[in-house]
Amino acid sequence: MCVKVPCRRCRKFTWSGCGKHVQSVYDNIEKGNHCMCQAWPGIVIPSVTQTTDLLNQQPVASASSNGEQI
Repeated sequence: MCVKVPCRRCRKFTWSGCGKHVQSVYDNIEKGNHCMCQAWPGIVIPSVTQTTDLLNQQPVASASSNGEQI
């Protein structure tokens, strides 16, 4: 079983245990409070660049069948 534990270095939260329940621990920690001092096996953590790129994407305008934009 894996559990949430405070990191001694950064004071954010990390995990301890068998490694089979890391996703559950990660999901139950508030955004911004995840320790990055050690790895989170099996967790895909988006980089700041990826997050910024997603936020800056413009929506694609779609057109109706008669060519007018919706």
